[in-house]
Amino acid sequence: MAYVVKAMCYVDSEGNGVSDLKKAKRYDSKEMAELAAYVSNGEIVEIKTHSSKENKNNTSKHSKITKEKQTKSNQAWMKKQ
Repeated sequence: MAYVVKAMCYVDSEGNGVSDLKKAKRYDSKEMAELAAYVSNGEIVEIKTHSSKENKNNTSKHSKITKEKQTKSNQAWMKKQ
C-alpha cells in the first residue's frame, strides 16, 4: 500500500504543492507518511494500486456473446417452413 500527503493539494518530493496525484511523492511506509503529514500540517491519503495481473484476468472474463436475432411475431408469415 502506498501513501501520499495531502494538505490543500498533494505534496511532491521537494515539498511543493501539486494538483496531480501522479506527481505527488509516494511513501511506502505509513510512518514516513505520518511524519511528512505532521510537518506539512496535512493528512495521509492511501493509494490503491492495481496490478497488471488482475487486469489480465478481467479481460479474459469478457467473452463475445453472439445472440441470434429473434423474429417478431408479426413477421412469422415471412418464415419458410
